[in-house]
Amino acid sequence: MLDECFLRSKPPPPRRGLPFFPDLHTEVCRSWEKPFSARVHSSATLHYTNVVGAAEHGYGVMPRVEQTLTSYLSPGVASSLKAPTLPTKPLRTTLALVGKGYSSAGQAGACLHTMAVLQAYQADLLKELDE
Repeated sequence: MLDECFLRSKPPPPRRGLPFFPDLHTEVCRSWEKPFSARVHSSATLHYTNVVGAAEHGYGVMPRVEQTLTSYLSPGVASSLKAPTLPTKPLRTTLALVGKGYSSAGQAGACLHTMAVLQAYQADLLKELDE
């Protein structure tokens, strides 16, 4: 789909620079001042991370901890009758942080899908402008 737009036989037109957005720069600088104040989920990101089929491909939530992993991490409390859980607070905290990182990576992947769709749409629009 994108091959026609980006793999041309003729030389590409001169590159155009993108505009600098001062409002965006102000917002980014504000988040850099307080690095841990950013929210994990923002309502504005829902438009860009809502990709059909993302949850089925593992973009949403980190998979549950397997029984073999919990048995290995703490063999004293491993039981085949219980649901697999991590026994100590440091392990649960680490798992929660890894889960947030996994969720953030899934959101970034979903945003990349959206960017690819928008890029294809933009390429079509630029092609129409050149004609």
